[in-house]
Amino acid sequence: MTRLELGCRGAIPKRALKSGEALDGEGVFTVWGRQMPAAASYAAQALPMGLSQCDRLQRDVAEGAMLTHNDVVLDPQNPAVAARSALIEQFGSVG
Repeated sequence: MTRLELGCRGAIPKRALKSGEALDGEGVFTVWGRQMPAAASYAAQALPMGLSQCDRLQRDVAEGAMLTHNDVVLDPQNPAVAARSALIEQFGSVG
């Protein structure tokens, strides 16, 4: 069993997005995923594709820019958000 996260697919806007817009998740209209090493994902605070559905943007984001945790309003009660936070806490210094 792997005990180390090796990679992540960060969410990338397919078009310029405005504050207040909702993300619709992978393969729909707003974002696509870019594979990246876990350490680079943590360093960039990249928003993983798994958290890119139903999040609301809290600022404008340009087409092609990496979405970050700071760009969206995340629900702290969401188990996926809690799991991602735990991964960052445990493996954030991997490089």
